Amino acid sequence: MEGRNRMNDLKEIDAQSTEESRHSENRFLRNKYRVPDENGRPSSFLRRVYNGTLARASDWWLNNQLRANFPKGGSSPQKVTSFPTPGLTSEDPDPSPEIDDDRRTCCTAVWIFLGITLILALGGGVMMIVMILSSLFDENISGMCEENPPRFGKRCEHKCHCVNTSERCDQHSGVCQSGCISGWTGDNCQIITSVFDKSAVHVRLPSNETFQCSINKLWYNWTSVQLAFLNETNTFIMVTVSQNGSTSFTDPRISVSLSSGNGTDNVTFAFNLSEYSCDLEGLYECQFQMENNFTTQFGNTSVSFSAPPSNVSVIVQSEYSNDVMDDTVNCTGTIHLNTTTLRLVAMSNGTDLAAGQNITRLLLDSSMTSDCRHHVLVVYTGNFSSLAGRNVSCQAEDLVYGDNYFSTEEIINVKTTA
Repeated sequence: MEGRNRMNDLKEIDAQSTEESRHSENRFLRNKYRVPDENGRPSSFLRRVYNGTLARASDWWLNNQLRANFPKGGSSPQKVTSFPTPGLTSEDPDPSPEIDDDRRTCCTAVWIFLGITLILALGGGVMMIVMILSSLFDENISGMCEENPPRFGKRCEHKCHCVNTSERCDQHSGVCQSGCISGWTGDNCQIITSVFDKSAVHVRLPSNETFQCSINKLWYNWTSVQLAFLNETNTFIMVTVSQNGSTSFTDPRISVSLSSGNGTDNVTFAFNLSEYSCDLEGLYECQFQMENNFTTQFGNTSVSFSAPPSNVSVIVQSEYSNDVMDDTVNCTGTIHLNTTTLRLVAMSNGTDLAAGQNITRLLLDSSMTSDCRHHVLVVYTGNFSSLAGRNVSCQAEDLVYGDNYFSTEEIINVKTTA
């Protein structure tokens, strides 16, 4: 019995020695792979991470080695493996327990940092997925915009501009079955235009003339409207009117008034034209700016002038010869060239003497006067014997208004030569 107890005591001592040897070798190996600074502690956070990771790996490897060489409960080691540590002798003390505490603290901080990073990464990924899905499926669930006036678009952000104001246009494209309301154009009626009540204005000077520019603003507002005069190279702003009714002018011969009704604003331009206003003849454009971000198109109209002819007269020779082929009759007058013609006619039937006769019509002079008209000299050349005894007159015909102006009549006297 005493011998058996002795044997059990030896086994316990052997097991304790094995466990102490395992811990001692473990501490030596940790110390071997640590990179301490001059105070024996890791010199940076990254170095602590490095040392902690290496120490955990060395623990695992060393424990496997010790278990293989010192089975638990064995009476004696099967094999003792030596792990020489450079720079560390058997007389050197074991590494301080404080180093093990630092390693544990470092590893804990690393795991906390990695955990927080993982949580943030997962959270950011979830948010990104939600945003992508939201942009792909960001439409009203019913697919219909219920607001009034009718709207369309993913978020019902656009209004329909249909002839039938109660029509709900296509919810995706905005196309109106009834067409675009007046003053709006484009495939989905989203381009607003200005519209003149007259595509062309012809004025007989002197006169007062008006024409109107309309903007069907519907539920929106414009900030300003300008009447622009266009020539071949430049644009001149003649009148500017703001939404509050204030106006500015660059030409005192033009005035403006503003009226509204049924969502349409009307800007009326009035021209006070004297017989000397030919410089206002040309192309005009109704320009405007909207508060909302709409594409705009500007309507235009042309303005032309005419004036009654004056100083129409005929000049004949006192006598013509039946055998002379280059006698002349002069027809003169002050006319507007674009709208008036000047010709010599026989008063008996009103026919132009240059038609069917041996007479040539030649425009010899056309000089501009101060009132937009031209002083014109038309010369008829030929043999006038067939008109012997007939009265002739110079006629100015207004092609726009259909009016005729005649000079005093003159008789053609023809002498007969032997």
